[in-house]
Amino acid sequence: MSRQLPPRPSLEFLKNEAKTLLTDLQRRAPDSQLADALHSIALEYGFDSWPKLKAHVESLPVAPPVSLAGTWVADFARSKPHPDHPLESATVHVTVDGDAITFQQHLVDPSGQRTRSTNTVVADGVERVIADRYTVIARWTSRRVLEVVTRLDGQIVGRGTYELSADGKTATFAAHGARDNADGWASDDDQRVVFDRVE
Repeated sequence: MSRQLPPRPSLEFLKNEAKTLLTDLQRRAPDSQLADALHSIALEYGFDSWPKLKAHVESLPVAPPVSLAGTWVADFARSKPHPDHPLESATVHVTVDGDAITFQQHLVDPSGQRTRSTNTVVADGVERVIADRYTVIARWTSRRVLEVVTRLDGQIVGRGTYELSADGKTATFAAHGARDNADGWASDDDQRVVFDRVE
């Protein structure tokens, strides 16, 4: 008998189940891969393959997300900044207009150099051209996790997530570079920055 998916299943949770299962599989068959564990999880939930389970989960409507709107200040004591881009401080002001989410970033590097930038994503799962040969897809994977995937000529070159804490007071930005895509994003992120909501 198949296991039942919860009303609002999370791909992240299912992937974590697969990673846990992979440890068990590798004890019995050392050459087992993550793809084997993902396939097993799909079968447990009554799907023929992981792509079919993934497509099903992605087709389900998600509950309205917790709002990212507000001003956020990075706490580098709890963060893992990118080694090639150290920062002294970072403040991000987020505005939300329907599915459109605008990030206004104010960054200061250790030398005191200030950088300001503004980026807008539309969190509706539609792929959009953002620059020559680059596209971006943004979507809520759960009520508290916004995922943004960037592609160059159709190949994933980066993946970032913004995850809000249950109380909405903390947001954690995590990013992976292109090199991490080969393992299905199972490797540690390149950077992880914890932000506290200040307004």
